[in-house]
Amino acid sequence: MEPEPTEPTSPYAASSPRADPAPLETFVPDAAGSDFPIQNLPYGVFVVKPDRGLSKLDAVRARVGVAIGSRVLDLSWLASEDLHVVGDRKLCEHKSPWLLDVPGAGTLTPLMRAGAKTWRAMRARLQALLALHPIPGVRNLRAPYDVTGMCLYKMEDVEMRMPCDVGDFTDFYASREHATNVGTMFRGASNALNENWAALPVGYHGRASSVVCSGTNIVRPRGQILKDASSRTTYAPTAKLDFELEVGVFVGGAGNELGVPIKIADASEHVFGYCLLNDWSARDVQRWEYVPLGPFASKSFATTISPWVVTALALEDARCAAPAQDLRKPLPYLVEDDRHALDVSLEVRVRANANANANASGGAGRRRESGETPPGGAASETASASASPSPPPPRAPVARSNLRHLYWTPAQMIAQHTSTGCNLRPGDLLGTGTISAPKGEGTPGCLLELTEDGARRVAIGDGSGATRAYLEDGDEVVITGAAVTREGVRIGFGTCVGVVLPALDE
Repeated sequence: MEPEPTEPTSPYAASSPRADPAPLETFVPDAAGSDFPIQNLPYGVFVVKPDRGLSKLDAVRARVGVAIGSRVLDLSWLASEDLHVVGDRKLCEHKSPWLLDVPGAGTLTPLMRAGAKTWRAMRARLQALLALHPIPGVRNLRAPYDVTGMCLYKMEDVEMRMPCDVGDFTDFYASREHATNVGTMFRGASNALNENWAALPVGYHGRASSVVCSGTNIVRPRGQILKDASSRTTYAPTAKLDFELEVGVFVGGAGNELGVPIKIADASEHVFGYCLLNDWSARDVQRWEYVPLGPFASKSFATTISPWVVTALALEDARCAAPAQDLRKPLPYLVEDDRHALDVSLEVRVRANANANANASGGAGRRRESGETPPGGAASETASASASPSPPPPRAPVARSNLRHLYWTPAQMIAQHTSTGCNLRPGDLLGTGTISAPKGEGTPGCLLELTEDGARRVAIGDGSGATRAYLEDGDEVVITGAAVTREGVRIGFGTCVGVVLPALDE
């Protein structure tokens, strides 16, 4: 049996006699005020660009890293050179199987599997390694000797890959406002919410194979579309390509055995972390195909996620009251003793004509069709996505919402998903569904709602004066998100970016 980690929950807890520990600070100069301060430390997978002159690390194509300011800390190097960094003590104070796997893994899956105690120990150790003021008796990347030049890369020198091989992807429909708005458009206000929606978190199984990393170009899909009221159809490029403002939830821990549900009280222990998620949708294809079994090809062509996974531990200060479940009392297996939401602000921006640098060969779909194998193997089956922020986003968001508005929480999603005995595995991805805001607190989270299915156009706010009913070729969609700690520290998610390319010729 693996020994339990003994690392303190705070890098200052075991060494400082002060009742109020000093605020966490790091020696990385631009971390404070960025998306990635020392209070965040999200995990990701990256490769170093080929022109950066690597030596012995050339053999490792994809590596696990942690974002700190505009730098990436190479955990694969820390694992392979561990004794040089922390004396005769392992990074987590025990021989964690995931840590031993890191140098060759190039994926977060082993860490996701390790469980909550290891996650907390890792976070404490990483904060100690990156601290501005070394803790007495605890090694630091700059003390007693400086090794930062060997394990800290500039973000501009790396490219991001998928954080893990997503085993399964399930997308939920957890926003009351989104479900009500869409139901009103399709069925009328008196029948906006189906009866089961208030009783359980509704979801459908998506395609893990088409979940791609931010920076992957999205080829406009073709599909079967209803031409007119006579039910004549055509196979054509979608004219109603949409974004969906979502958050992804990565499942962690050992998972549950087939046939054994996860109890609601234990569900939060199975949440490793969160990412931004855009579940691209072809609304005209969806309208024709979704009855009676729900979305299929209208959504399975692409789902984009941000490359950095913000841990549940980093968002503990973002806990807030969740919306009252006043439509119908949930059954006991969905009732939370510690019901809470996460206060994470979310925005979508659209830039017109952004595909000047996105040539057709960069589309993930086209590369796969040509039979080419992307660098880094399956975990990096995406277009090249720099870890650096994309160009400054358009000035005004098209959509603005918050994760706290979800009617159904991630814990309830996990409890429902496993309620019949379905087994979740580390690296599985759950999507929240489009997160729309209540009136006066933001906007809807997709163009379907914003434009009333194309009945009106909205300004995209990129300074060009352009308006949209739905996305056009060349549009770049940028999703951002951030929480704020009690001390006012920003916990950012980075960006989730995709550019729309024209449909392929038949």
